[in-house]
Amino acid sequence: MTDPSFTSSVIYLHGSQQLETGNKTTISNISMINTSGAYNGKGIYFYCQKAWDFISFVNVSFVHLRNFDRGVLLQTEKSPTSIHLHGSTRIALTIYRSTAVSMELT
Repeated sequence: MTDPSFTSSVIYLHGSQQLETGNKTTISNISMINTSGAYNGKGIYFYCQKAWDFISFVNVSFVHLRNFDRGVLLQTEKSPTSIHLHGSTRIALTIYRSTAVSMELT
């Protein structure tokens, strides 16, 4: 990533896709480096917005994140019904000069 105006995410998973163990979702063998000097954006962004959105047991292995505002962001919205954002079976993650892992309920 070289654009200093970049504020989005490199990898984005949305709970409406109902990602779960059976889907065998994997993020693996990747290096994401922000060389813009701005420390903007998110490396990996997990987001659940509405009822019955869910992200469960995504495998993250051999991932290197460097120089992002947020290395990994887990975010959900307030909802009167179920929203699931949980679990991991294996994590091998290197984060350098980024807010490591943050969680938000908005």
